[in-house]
Amino acid sequence: MPAEVFMEFRDSRILVVDTETTGIDPKQARIVEIGGVLYDPKVGRKALQRYINPGCPIPPEATAVHRITDAIVADSPAFAEVAEGIAERFRSADVILGYNLIDYDLPLIEAEFARAGMPIVIDRSKVIDLIIFARWHMRSMRSRKLGDVCAHYEIDLTNAHSAKADALATHDLLYHMLDDGFLPSDVQKAVEVQAKAAELIKTESEAWSYWLYRDRKFPNVVRVGAGKHVGRPLNAVPKDYIKFILEKMEGLHPGAEAAFRAELRERGAK
Repeated sequence: MPAEVFMEFRDSRILVVDTETTGIDPKQARIVEIGGVLYDPKVGRKALQRYINPGCPIPPEATAVHRITDAIVADSPAFAEVAEGIAERFRSADVILGYNLIDYDLPLIEAEFARAGMPIVIDRSKVIDLIIFARWHMRSMRSRKLGDVCAHYEIDLTNAHSAKADALATHDLLYHMLDDGFLPSDVQKAVEVQAKAAELIKTESEAWSYWLYRDRKFPNVVRVGAGKHVGRPLNAVPKDYIKFILEKMEGLHPGAEAAFRAELRERGAK
């Protein structure tokens, strides 16, 4: 049986990936900018950025977010023209890093590869998605968007929604999360921890949607996951606030509603 291989993040070739696109559906949206960071422990890090002509008009609502217009990408290559070079970047990396990478950027990029006649499936065994660790360890924050998490760590992200700027910030964020112990320094162990955290987050979401979650150190403690009391134990939230949620929130998740009503019964509230 071969010996187990350990690879530290700081000794790995890391490709950080971020995209700007025409929409929010990763199977339908087209890339207008792909940015990244290539970190090589022997030579340091290099920022990467390329505009892509999506072959269709960029919707105004997308431009309002990333400020990329049809004119900016008019003379840029189509994805198919640069697909092989992008694929080689993925193949040569030890770690593929991003923020909301698993649910959005990777399916989006794979859809673009498929349109280019290259049905590539990116190796998920070397993918690290920092949003999963933020959702697990920073659940008490009201927002875990990249900009808000970077602000928490005082990481500069003055040009947010530029793919290159977001990728650079994500690379910096990795080391802050490593220092805080949010993920192991060994890559393979981090991938395993990520999978377990993602499954637990999914279980919580199915049980309560975003309204409630379990304390990360004391699972018997249930905390409020949204609103002005986010992060507080459910049994410490004022009764009037719980009643407000039950009365005013339309379409409240059935599991969350049941938990809120059970809490009121426990306190003998009417």
